[in-house]
Amino acid sequence: MAIRTTEPIGATAVRLGYTSSSELLRALDEQQSRRAKGAKSAVLGELMVELGVLSQRQLQRVLGHNLDSLIPVSDDAIRLAARLAAELQPTDHLLLMVGARRADGASLVAHQVALAFAYMGKGSILLADVNLRRGDGEEGAQIYSRFAVPVSPGLSELIEGRVELDDAVKPTKIPRLAILPAGTSVRDPLSLLLSDECSSVMGALHDKFSLVVLDAPPMLDRPDTPVLASRVDAALLVIAGGLRRKAEVATMKRILDGLRVRIVGAVRSEHAHRKD
Repeated sequence: MAIRTTEPIGATAVRLGYTSSSELLRALDEQQSRRAKGAKSAVLGELMVELGVLSQRQLQRVLGHNLDSLIPVSDDAIRLAARLAAELQPTDHLLLMVGARRADGASLVAHQVALAFAYMGKGSILLADVNLRRGDGEEGAQIYSRFAVPVSPGLSELIEGRVELDDAVKPTKIPRLAILPAGTSVRDPLSLLLSDECSSVMGALHDKFSLVVLDAPPMLDRPDTPVLASRVDAALLVIAGGLRRKAEVATMKRILDGLRVRIVGAVRSEHAHRKD
């Protein structure tokens, strides 16, 4: 059964134009600081009024405009999206989300960040599953099932020219958020990603959407991601929380630097299941 929640207050305030991503980030950082100090009252809406980010009337309007959502988004995801909004350039439309290994939590981070951008009203957002080797039991497959969209046609059919872009991209119940599933499995994903047709698809997505969040395969497990990375505008590294993986992170950074991909940050995922 789907979990019903409400659109985060901070995201609603940004969407309605009452505040900016940077001001929201300031309030979220203050909230986090107060909670760390054991403050009993750190309700975001009240805090935003206290800091002058919102007026009391604006807060009431925000509370009245909250949208119902079938998929929850965390405060951490809103905070990360606000930071990314400040880092990304106006021409940055293709954002690669990548971890080193399977189960590093990159798919979860990608889906949460895409939701956060959509909730904040940051234009048209596409969450693209570009892992053409994903198995049904993997983390990402379970995440995408929450959106209740068909798994095909998707990226593989789009690159092969069997469908048009509008047929592969699926709308969701979340305003401003669409999904591009990976599509049906193919025998040789790497050749497909190396093709000129794939480059053309990436260009079309860049032109059509305000932001495309690319949920990529693990960089050090499969050769696909470096190929994809050469076609994106920026990348965010997802690092498994609590695991000593400095060498792997350094390797990812070296690969991306060699491809001249701008790294806009790194985030620790607390949902990794792999143990050293």
